[in-house]
Amino acid sequence: MPNLLNTGGGSPTGIAVYEGDLLPEAYRGALIHCDAGPNVVRAYCTSPSASAPTGVTKPGEPLPGATDAGAGYKAVATELLKGDDKWFRPSDVCVAPDGSLLVADWYDPGVGGHNMQDKDPGEAKPTDWHHFRGRLYRVAPTGNKPAVPALDLTTAAGQVAALRSPNVARRYLAYTALRAGGAEANKALDDMFRTDPNPRMRARALWLLARSADGKRHVEAALKDKDEDVRIAAFRAARLIKLDVPAVAMAVASDPSLGLAREAAVAMNYEPADKAVPVLVKLAERYDGNDRWYLEALGIGATGKEDAFLTAWSAAHKETSPAAEKLAWRMKKVEPTADAAPATKPTGKTVDARTRTGAPEEGARPF
Repeated sequence: MPNLLNTGGGSPTGIAVYEGDLLPEAYRGALIHCDAGPNVVRAYCTSPSASAPTGVTKPGEPLPGATDAGAGYKAVATELLKGDDKWFRPSDVCVAPDGSLLVADWYDPGVGGHNMQDKDPGEAKPTDWHHFRGRLYRVAPTGNKPAVPALDLTTAAGQVAALRSPNVARRYLAYTALRAGGAEANKALDDMFRTDPNPRMRARALWLLARSADGKRHVEAALKDKDEDVRIAAFRAARLIKLDVPAVAMAVASDPSLGLAREAAVAMNYEPADKAVPVLVKLAERYDGNDRWYLEALGIGATGKEDAFLTAWSAAHKETSPAAEKLAWRMKKVEPTADAAPATKPTGKTVDARTRTGAPEEGARPF
């Protein structure tokens, strides 16, 4: 699986997705990640990409070589909090109900807690938690005051409002109430799905509607939605409620979204060969020989069915092409020629992660 991005050496700790609207728009939908070693909290803003080159990230800059469309993602990293104090050890992050970020700092000179020097002056050994130093930081726009939005779980309208919360605890309470809410809850969710301008909110509503008695109808309608990510969520919902996944995958195989095609390919991993192979052959026709994410998705989908896939693919596609060679390589049969391999040169020994061996072997990963 390609790297989304390489964050370099560090000590990764807490992580969350920011789905509020209090912070500036650049951070909405970003991964917020605490890295205790370099004393930093970063935001990673993702977008679709056909390739994800490796390399240590430069905050604020996209990695070179990533394209703007494809079956995978690229990321831009921004430093949200950076400590000049080397004892600053951000250990976890969450989103408060008002959309602000709360960051925990365990404040210790040794990453991993193996160099504890946290004690009161004059006391050789701390005896209880009151003696330990630590901090909670609240991240919000300048001048913003903390607030606790009202929470009403007694009505469908209040539950839907809570489902929109950027705070995961509130969303869970809303989800469980709506799940048991019956017709009134489903009507409120249907209104939310049809009218909310935010695709993330619509996806939350869809996930609940899919599990209702009328779930199949909602999923089938969402598979034709104008928003790519809603269609991807709908495909995952089709798997959740156990629709005929190969039939759904074949129906979306020509969808313009490579992200949706990726989902369909990966889902074939769980289907028997007689149903999965025709879908994979259809999906493989969209592989252009360059999108490394899409190649891996096809390989995952064909796990345990590689020979059947190659036989069916060869019967339908007699020509030789760089794309065909890479498909054959990913199915662990042949290695691409030098001309067929990507331009990126390996940085050292290649190891086939699928076999977990320590040295290269025939068919090992060349890129």
